[in-house]
Amino acid sequence: MRDLRPLLDKLLPDLVDFRRDLHQHPECSYREERTAARVLECLEEIPDIELRTGVAGTGIVATLAGDKAGPCVALRADMDALPIEEQSDVPHRSQVAVPCTPAGTTGIRPAWLELRKCSPHVSTNCRDP
Repeated sequence: MRDLRPLLDKLLPDLVDFRRDLHQHPECSYREERTAARVLECLEEIPDIELRTGVAGTGIVATLAGDKAGPCVALRADMDALPIEEQSDVPHRSQVAVPCTPAGTTGIRPAWLELRKCSPHVSTNCRDP
């Protein structure tokens, strides 16, 4: 099995920057316009990806199909923030005046978005049934 650590180390700065950008601009449920646009930007970089936008308003469904039968992996990530006021004083603190802070799932978003950079190294062994 190939050691992915060097690739992941190379991707980490972009992952952190992306996550911090999302954290600075949180959007509550059904108002994730900017967040959805940023996610879509990243997904559009993945070759051969099928995208469906506007799902339940601001949602996105992305399908990266392979040409072989077998098990598939489904990844899900929330894009909405929680309606609570952020109390932290970190440099990437929310810049939005509304009482809304990113949900705990913000770590999932950048991780699956970075798949676009790993995709040449990831086997796509599944296809739609």
